[in-house]
Amino acid sequence: EGIDMGKLNAFVQDPMVRIIECNGPHENIFVAGSMGRKPTGIKLSEEEIEEILGRFSSASKVPVNEGLFKAAIGNVIISAVVSDIVGIKFVIRKIA
Repeated sequence: EGIDMGKLNAFVQDPMVRIIECNGPHENIFVAGSMGRKPTGIKLSEEEIEEILGRFSSASKVPVNEGLFKAAIGNVIISAVVSDIVGIKFVIRKIA
């Protein structure tokens, strides 16, 4: 039931990482878990963010519209904000 999340795949597979935060295009990705909350050197473009949301959308059958988007696939939940004003941001949480 895995979704290809591109540059984020390693974090999704890392058991120490519980939360992956993206505060927008070209911003450092943050990860949180048993190691605390840390910035990574990874940044996503707007296209990469839209691809990830699109993959969650098609796998969960939940459309991505302006506003809030929330979907769960397997043990992963994504919560995103899609807005012309604040841009696109998301948080991915892994559930035990």
